[in-house]
Amino acid sequence: MKLVIRFMLLFGFVLVTNTSFAVSSSVLNPPIELTTEKQSFKEKANNFYKKHVENRVKKQFRKIKDSWNLYKQERKKGAGFSTIFLLLLTATFVVLKILEIITWSWLWVLSPLWIPLGLTILLVIVALIGVSAMKN
Repeated sequence: MKLVIRFMLLFGFVLVTNTSFAVSSSVLNPPIELTTEKQSFKEKANNFYKKHVENRVKKQFRKIKDSWNLYKQERKKGAGFSTIFLLLLTATFVVLKILEIITWSWLWVLSPLWIPLGLTILLVIVALIGVSAMKN
C-alpha cells in the first residue's frame, strides 16, 4: 500500500514538474544570454517548487500517518469512557424501572441509548446541508 502511494506521488510530481515550465516557450528565439538566464531562473524555480511541494506532501503524510496511528491505538483500547458510562446509566435505569422505583416511560429509561444516536444523526444531516450549500 505504501509503495503504491509513493509511486502515485512520484508520478504526479513528475507530471506536474515536467509540464509546469514547458508552457513558457517563446515563438521568437531570444538571444543566448537571455536564454541562459531564463534557464537558470527556471532551474532555480523548479528546484524551489520541488522542495516546497515535497515538504508539503511529507508533512501531510506525517499528519495522516499520525492520525492513523492514533485511530489504531484508540481501536485497541476498546469502548471509551462515554460508551461505558451510557451503558451503565441505561442498565441502572432499566433496573430501577423493573423494581418500580421510577415510573418513567420506557422511552426515557432507554434515552441514554437513543439521545447520542439522535444527536449524531442530526450532526450528519447538518454537515450534509452545509456541504451542499457550499457546493451551490
